[in-house]
Amino acid sequence: MSRPSISSDLTDRRLLLYGRLLAFGLGFLVALVIVWVSSRQSHIKYSEDIYKFAQVGRNLADGNGFSFDGVLPTMRRAPLYPALIALTYKFGANSTFPLKIIQCLFAGGICLFVFEIGRIVYNRKTGILAAVLTAFHPMVFRYVPDVQVENFLAFLFALTVYISVRFTLRPHPASGLLLGVCGGLTMLIKASVLLYPPVFAIVWLLVLRQRKREGKSSVDSSDSRPISAMPSRPILCVAMIFLGMAITVLPWTYRNKTVMGKTVLVSSNAGGEFIRSFVYLKPEYMLLQSEPYGKGEYEANLMEVRLFEAQGKVWEKDEVETEEIVTKAAKDKLLGAPLETVWKCIKGLFSFWYLVAQRNNAILLIALALLSWTFTLIGIPRAKAEGRPIWLIFTPILTVWFTYALLLALGRYSSTVIPILMIPTAYGILSLGRRSLT
Repeated sequence: MSRPSISSDLTDRRLLLYGRLLAFGLGFLVALVIVWVSSRQSHIKYSEDIYKFAQVGRNLADGNGFSFDGVLPTMRRAPLYPALIALTYKFGANSTFPLKIIQCLFAGGICLFVFEIGRIVYNRKTGILAAVLTAFHPMVFRYVPDVQVENFLAFLFALTVYISVRFTLRPHPASGLLLGVCGGLTMLIKASVLLYPPVFAIVWLLVLRQRKREGKSSVDSSDSRPISAMPSRPILCVAMIFLGMAITVLPWTYRNKTVMGKTVLVSSNAGGEFIRSFVYLKPEYMLLQSEPYGKGEYEANLMEVRLFEAQGKVWEKDEVETEEIVTKAAKDKLLGAPLETVWKCIKGLFSFWYLVAQRNNAILLIALALLSWTFTLIGIPRAKAEGRPIWLIFTPILTVWFTYALLLALGRYSSTVIPILMIPTAYGILSLGRRSLT
């Protein structure tokens, strides 16, 4: 009687291995093709290193500190991506090509984590389709050939979401610490994701409370096998999440305080991004009548220049001074015009999915976003009927989405959560197929 179960178990393991290899291999190969194509054509322009990450990385590798010019230290950038670049230089790289290969590996990793999350929350077919959709989504492979942070950020964010899913299956203080550390590392790429681990912890506690009220002592995996009992120390688990974030991020905060003389959690200019967002979300940019990265950026820069001139200061002359002025301006704007801020955030919720440099690209992203959310909404009723823990999917998406709506909701930032969105999109597509057969 035991032979069929052993055979079935071996088959399941083999299918799982094939799924993982397919997800990673497809993501890696698509990204590799994009790198190859980008080096052999002139029709598509890549920005390469417009934010000077490689410049900071080179100074780090040369022993000149975390600096743009090798002389003055900076807190304008989060440290982890320049540190990765510095590591490639330390190993003898004379160009950014090795970094692009690493980013191809990140693309494969993103697809692998998407497969794993989709498999656990929904089922194996959903995981495979989600990985395929992710591999071919332009906002996932777009930043592989550039020296930009989005690809690395999406990789670590997908890893953090995956760890959070695993945490809910077997809650333990050690896994909570791992989740906090991974979330902290993601913050050290870009601080805009800092709210996800705390929001996840709160939602998880609320879910536990609801399960307790309903008398449910275990949570089911996608194949209906009970995985874990109610955790005995949920508050300790949550505390360890915060501890993991603290031990990862606070050393860098201490560096900013001691080196720059300013307490900045990860990187500066959050206030500047906030006040600039009011410019980018003007009708002419939202309606794609003008390019936000062209005329819009010039207008935003001019706004900041005039802000500084009004106080007898020079824009971006001194980082600490600049941070103090833009932070105060952001607070004044938030407190002085709360309704305008609310309206700005509402507009930001839409622009987050499409507002990019070129009009044709924006239209493509609008279409893809509408399709994704349509299939996602189609799949929600079936997911609820099947008891799927869809909060594990929507908590990271909504947290990052609303954070950027408050700060600066440009389309490229959606690349952080698009891989996660592909999971309910895939489930919605499969649900539609099953519905048509019934």
